[in-house]
Amino acid sequence: MSGYKKGGTSDNTTHSSWADASWGGRMRWRPTDHIYFQTGAYLSQEGIYGNVQFRTGFKFNGADINGVAVPLEFGWEPILNQGSLPGHYKVGYILDTADHHDNYYDGDGGAFARSGKTPRINHGSWSAYMQVDQMIWHHPHHREDAGVIIFGNFVANSERTQTRAQQYEAGIIDRGFWVSRPQDTLGFAFAYDRVSGPISRSQQIQIQNGLPLLGGAYGIQKYAIVLELVYQYRLMRGVFLSPDVQYFFRPNAEKHLKDAVMVGFKSHVEIF
Repeated sequence: MSGYKKGGTSDNTTHSSWADASWGGRMRWRPTDHIYFQTGAYLSQEGIYGNVQFRTGFKFNGADINGVAVPLEFGWEPILNQGSLPGHYKVGYILDTADHHDNYYDGDGGAFARSGKTPRINHGSWSAYMQVDQMIWHHPHHREDAGVIIFGNFVANSERTQTRAQQYEAGIIDRGFWVSRPQDTLGFAFAYDRVSGPISRSQQIQIQNGLPLLGGAYGIQKYAIVLELVYQYRLMRGVFLSPDVQYFFRPNAEKHLKDAVMVGFKSHVEIF
């Protein structure tokens, strides 16, 4: 599914919410054909949302590097029903060594929204995740990837340093449901995001004191829900068109904002 779940699930200043490059590397080990372990190291970059290093030229310097993110992941990739139903199951943990501002406390242990002092610096942060997808039905006489797939994702972040405390996702994808169009795909997804409790408490204090809210919000942020429907249409060999509709409950996780509908379109073209 394209859309909401592909946004950055960390929402902090060292991990981009969109596709961007960073220095890093990874290693993978497969003790069996269906089990793997992998880890790596990716350099965090403090200025990833700024213009100096990323939007004014093609640069390779490390002036903004301020830490390293080290992911650890275990994966199981079974093929059930005598090799016709592939699945992917993974769990992971990411240790981040970069410095981050606290979402509630100042350096003296009080609420920075009340004291007016600089937020406390937390040395390091973390994220954990679990992702599952499993084909539950293979369309007979179709290609191997044609069938009904269910999926679910869960992400948990440090509430002290990141905007989203948890993110839950579930959905279903059907590729090849139309006999005459075996490569067309229809998908539906549900996503629920809960905002960090310390951010909500800081915003409550800021409202009481008539101050601007964290993250540029207009009200206290608590949770948001998104429903998504997407259809991928194969126009010709190597060319796919994907209209996409998303319905947002509590946009930006704020209850006073009206529900919103987003209609999008994506094209995918393979040259070779």
